[in-house]
Amino acid sequence: MPVTSTAVIEPRVKNWHCPHCNGEYRVLEHEAPAPALRRVDVECRHCSAPRSFWFRVVRSELN
Repeated sequence: MPVTSTAVIEPRVKNWHCPHCNGEYRVLEHEAPAPALRRVDVECRHCSAPRSFWFRVVRSELN
């Protein structure tokens, strides 16, 4: 998923819900495996289902 800043990643993930039980996510790890690429590992607070989200940091360019 493209984002314009790393600062928006964790708040965005914390607002999403587990597709299994609709529970909230707990962020376990936020890694940068490559430049401009972020992986966020989460776990559902209710059913403990693990999930990973991938983000690509892109800069918004002025026209």
